[in-house]
Amino acid sequence: SGTGGFIDLAEAAGAEIVIPIAANAWPSGPVADDAFDYMAERILNAVEAGCDALFLDLHGAMVTDSREDGEGSLISQIRAIAPDLPIAAAL
Repeated sequence: SGTGGFIDLAEAAGAEIVIPIAANAWPSGPVADDAFDYMAERILNAVEAGCDALFLDLHGAMVTDSREDGEGSLISQIRAIAPDLPIAAAL
């Protein structure tokens, strides 16, 4: 998996790994805004606490009740907090 590969590489480099949230769901329609906000808040709090880089393993076509691009919304929120943070994503 993308996450497994990232963890292997990070451990080999001696990096500290912080996983603020892990979630899984079957594709079945829009994500509830409350669920998106809950997950995004945990990620954003971790970014605000400070990190050298960020890896996200995302769906790639997430839609929420009020967002046509869930991943785009999340990345925009991250960029507002940490504009120069390196971000890698598996989709």
